[in-house]
Amino acid sequence: MNYKIMRIILFVIVIAAMFAVPAFMIRQGEEVLNKGKIYIFKAAPVDPYDYFRGRYVNIRIEKNYVPVLPDTKLDFKSNETVYAAINTDKDGFAYLDNLSRTVPKDGSYVKVNFSYQDKDKAYLLIPFNQFYMNDKMAPEAERVVREALLKRKDSCVIKLRVHNDTAVIEELLIKNIPIKKYILSLQKSGDKK
Repeated sequence: MNYKIMRIILFVIVIAAMFAVPAFMIRQGEEVLNKGKIYIFKAAPVDPYDYFRGRYVNIRIEKNYVPVLPDTKLDFKSNETVYAAINTDKDGFAYLDNLSRTVPKDGSYVKVNFSYQDKDKAYLLIPFNQFYMNDKMAPEAERVVREALLKRKDSCVIKLRVHNDTAVIEELLIKNIPIKKYILSLQKSGDKK
């Protein structure tokens, strides 16, 4: 009898964990979207497909590195988790700066992975690199983003929310218009080059 009760309790715990983990991940993302500070990064995209999560536009921020003084050798290992401070330039675009192994005491920051150092730049693996979209719109979004970046580099940007060390892409903007609205306006006007 005790063995049967223990199996039922264990089964209930496993089922509860199966629901708790995705619920926690969703809640964390929603908390960032609700409480996070907004930063705008310049973008450089590609369009892949994930069989489990659907179609998305893969985004690479334009400055996926931190400047390093010449002749300075950082002691981070490849793929090591570090914290990067977020600052904004004179035009209001965000960029990553000042790497640290410890959480910065003030200002906004994100958790990233160190990739490698090349002379005056430390390149990073950025965790906010996927913007999920409707399966039918994503290929069109990739085309529109590529064309926008060819015409003008700052015409495609990522609207990112940051809370604590977590970042979530809130929107992908083309000429300051959300990508979904932009594509729909192109489709309505008949411009599907």
